Amino acid sequence: MIEFNQVIEFSIKELREFCISQVNSEFAEYAEVLLAYMSGDADFFKGLSKISEEYSELVKLRRDIILGQVDFEKDFKTVLDRLDITLKGEYAFIVAQAYGKNDYHREAYDWYCLAYASLKKIGAFKKAVKTLLNLVATKSRIDAHKNYILDYQYVADQALEYDCKVVAGICLLNISVEQRKFGAYELSLESIHQALEYLKEDKGADHFFTALVHRCHLFIDLGNYQMAILDYQKVKMSNFPHIKEASVVIKQLLGDREQYTFDHLEPIWKERLISKNSTSAKIKLTKTEKLLISILSEKEQSKEDLIEQIYGEIDWEAGENRFRMLISRLNRKHKGIIIKSKDIFKIAGSKIVDFQRMTS
Repeated sequence: MIEFNQVIEFSIKELREFCISQVNSEFAEYAEVLLAYMSGDADFFKGLSKISEEYSELVKLRRDIILGQVDFEKDFKTVLDRLDITLKGEYAFIVAQAYGKNDYHREAYDWYCLAYASLKKIGAFKKAVKTLLNLVATKSRIDAHKNYILDYQYVADQALEYDCKVVAGICLLNISVEQRKFGAYELSLESIHQALEYLKEDKGADHFFTALVHRCHLFIDLGNYQMAILDYQKVKMSNFPHIKEASVVIKQLLGDREQYTFDHLEPIWKERLISKNSTSAKIKLTKTEKLLISILSEKEQSKEDLIEQIYGEIDWEAGENRFRMLISRLNRKHKGIIIKSKDIFKIAGSKIVDFQRMTS
């Protein structure tokens, strides 16, 4: 028998199947709401009139997020306190989303912490892992100058332990975005290919189209315009306003000269819109530099282990000299990207979120 904590963990594919096969389930109505929310179906919420009393606070808040009418004067904490324990984690998660989508990132972070603890209590471990992902993403909005590759890798590993491929896919999407910033375009493309493979279960969701439009941009970076156009045609099918505007940026990168006004463009795409007119050449990485970033994207490493993995069997003094030059060269291309702490090398800024505290 399907329980509520399972329904809130369903992918879009699973929600569609559930809504067809379990129409008489006590959770069928909320499953339909989740499906509409994850698909960005504003028309569904505009036409929503009858709401079950048990899930009314959850449904109304999801509706208000989609329709852009969240009342932040509302006392969300009082609502949370009076909800049944099975609903607390889901409600806290939605409140966090409401704050995050309106750029109140510190408030969103606090509510994701509440959601994580409540979801674990009811055994919704997949949704709890998704909450960890959103914690990292929110932290990256608060401290945007840092990178979070190892944080996303940690969450991806946790997600795959619970067979939660969608969350792992979103993590790889974010890792790919970070790798692109370093100029590791081929490595970034490998990550986004794997991300989209995992995200197939959520085809049509916001994060699926976000991954697709990111890959489209990578194809343009790499001069593969044929593949870029194929992805662009798929991206245009999205209902999400910010994806539609990101696709306009892609259209301009593909040669369109028309002027547009943007109302929903996310910060990362605003940066890409500005940089598309930059005359400065893209920083290219060597094969060895890409390999180093690839290794450190997985975990922190000692100098000895890195030299062995990069250069294989080599005279130690020669290997150490080449490694020192590699670090220096890469840090000149991307200032301070690789740092050393207690004889351990890592990508600067990684492992920001205190997962031990969160998961204890």
